[in-house]
Amino acid sequence: MGSPLFLSLSQISIQHRNRSILNNLSLRIRQGENWLISGPMGSGKSSLVRCIAGKMVVRSGDIRYDLVSNSLSSFQERLAWRKDNIRLISFAETASFFSQADFFYQQRYQASNFQETVRVWDYLIAHGLSENNPAHQDLLHHLQVEALYEKDITHLSSGQIRRVSLASALLSPPQLLILDDPYLGLDTAGRQTLNDLLTDLVSRHTLQLILVGCESDWPAIMTHRLHLDGNGTGTEVPLDYAPSHDSLEDQVSLSRLVSLFKQTQQEVSCASVVRLEDVSVQYDDHLALQNLHWEVKPGEKWAIYGPNGSGKSTLLSLLYGDHPQAYANRIWLFDQRRGKGESIWDIKARIGFTSSEFHAYFDSALSCREVVLTGFTDSFVPKAHLTEREDDIVDLLFQYFQLDDLPPLLFKLASTGEQRLILLIRALVKNPPVLLLDEPFQAMDRRSIRQALALLDQMLDDSHTLLFITHDRSEIPACVRQMLLLDQGGSMGLP
Repeated sequence: MGSPLFLSLSQISIQHRNRSILNNLSLRIRQGENWLISGPMGSGKSSLVRCIAGKMVVRSGDIRYDLVSNSLSSFQERLAWRKDNIRLISFAETASFFSQADFFYQQRYQASNFQETVRVWDYLIAHGLSENNPAHQDLLHHLQVEALYEKDITHLSSGQIRRVSLASALLSPPQLLILDDPYLGLDTAGRQTLNDLLTDLVSRHTLQLILVGCESDWPAIMTHRLHLDGNGTGTEVPLDYAPSHDSLEDQVSLSRLVSLFKQTQQEVSCASVVRLEDVSVQYDDHLALQNLHWEVKPGEKWAIYGPNGSGKSTLLSLLYGDHPQAYANRIWLFDQRRGKGESIWDIKARIGFTSSEFHAYFDSALSCREVVLTGFTDSFVPKAHLTEREDDIVDLLFQYFQLDDLPPLLFKLASTGEQRLILLIRALVKNPPVLLLDEPFQAMDRRSIRQALALLDQMLDDSHTLLFITHDRSEIPACVRQMLLLDQGGSMGLP
């Protein structure tokens, strides 16, 4: 016999956005086991762990917490136990760092202009931190959070957000910690640091883990894996299971898309799309970019590569017009000096843009199709009337990525990976001459990434300029021929 049962799922079915996503799934998790849950976008991974954590109800079946099921007689007792002993940290929870104080998108870069800010210390106090609790102080020291106390939460890096999230979740240590897409935005070193941290936390706090959406780079303490196939079923598979990807991109839709994009081509007449002279950006005592000189000619395709905190996202925010320090630096876009009277809307009309920060702030009251239509207006307002060609492009993009059921769905009801794909489509829809893509494939499954790469390599020609940020060199489009390598402090180097 194995260890005692910790959690049992018996014939559960889950319905989301008016369709069944999991049917009659059974699973047994024993004490001491740490599980991975993998599967394609929209297969029900996040919905499953939300049900386990009590944040979503199952349509049918039963979730039993075997460890305490016989000792807790009432529903209220079981609910209280689950709240105290199961903790879920998800992408949506991380994104709430940037919404709880009515922050708006640009405030990530100019929070010092506002009186209402939230410090890390305030955030932790609100989540139960006791200054006189030695266990709390030991936890915060171990997670290296002490140096972040006075930082505004809008200025935290991806790795810092992970540490603060873990700290808030472990102030009252749960028995089960669920991390949904924990590696989003982390570079290789950041992933290893998180794995080391999780390994140590499991041993120090005797907690169990469920990691969601991980197909590689998980910590060695993981013991089991459940793979959801996207057709309503799930199967326990070996940890190193590699799902097949038989379905290739839709060549007919791809060909039609490229043909339509050729008909909507915008020409850019300038000597340089981007020119930076001695550009530096600093937040309090942190230097994000230092003395950066860089020039991008029309038609060039660049990958921007570097560790977390090297200033990659800051660089693109300077170019897109969302960073106030753009006006204190010597920056030219399309041969026009920033801050010399140019219209920000004229700049954005020639640029397609997506980033994880932009995702965190996007208006979730719109449908997925309406979100795509905001790409025509370069705002958060969808274009009201499309031309026949624009309408065809929108429909074909949904068809190409096999998202036929998404257009009428509220954006907030789509999975994280589907939302990121919708925002990538938004960046492409007007066929801009310049694309600024900041980690556009985060949370997307491998099939969708392969489709996106095929589309980018087919549609981008000598009239298009691409600046592409990633932590994974395998995601860089084949059309990229140049690389900007940033190190810590925003210094430039050669790859």
